[in-house]
Amino acid sequence: MADDKMEFEQMYTSFRPTIYRYLTRLVGMQEAEDLTQEVFIKVEKALPTFRQEAQLSTWLYRIATHVAIDRMRQPSFRRELTSEQAAGTAAEPTGTKAGVAADTCSLEEQVGHRETSTVSAR
Repeated sequence: MADDKMEFEQMYTSFRPTIYRYLTRLVGMQEAEDLTQEVFIKVEKALPTFRQEAQLSTWLYRIATHVAIDRMRQPSFRRELTSEQAAGTAAEPTGTKAGVAADTCSLEEQVGHRETSTVSAR
């Protein structure tokens, strides 16, 4: 049990900054901190079931992606985003890539576009 706690703490320290940056790109800075915490809560609960069939980082990013998609599906997220865009405070409208409007893509496609641009930006 103590080893699991130590392993989780090391993982949290190592991956928290990158997961936070990733979520910031997906959902914005305002949501990223809360979602980062949510990701690591899920990771801590699921860590005993991690089968190590994939790299740990891949598993973490997959959880983060699902958490972001779940948040983007919530109506309150869309209302907040619409308000920011109307006020002109959003840096980049969600779901846009090369001029594609957000309402023409599903949430999964929007996240896929952002994942692709995140990977190519590294």
